[in-house]
Amino acid sequence: MSETKPSRKRKKTEDEIHPVSRLFLWVEKPSVHFIFLIFLGIASFGLGALDFLHHRHEYVDWAEWHGFYAWFGFGGFALAVLAGWPLRKLIGRPEDYYEKAAGDD
Repeated sequence: MSETKPSRKRKKTEDEIHPVSRLFLWVEKPSVHFIFLIFLGIASFGLGALDFLHHRHEYVDWAEWHGFYAWFGFGGFALAVLAGWPLRKLIGRPEDYYEKAAGDD
């Protein structure tokens, strides 16, 4: 098997960029990513603080705990992500499953 060099991301020329996508090139700037992360953090903490001010009337007592829905959602998402490991072991294929055999053309 021949070893290949990792491909480097090259910048697209002006002719290769679709006219509609030019409107969204500002999204690729690292400063935009940082500002979005800061906004997301502030919004998360703000909504978490609002949970202490809002009184809920639930059918079960443990659903009235502060931050219950946030922790329940985080736990459900973490469970879904972590379920990938046993599922991969159960239904995964070997790495060379799709390679051709020696006599195939």
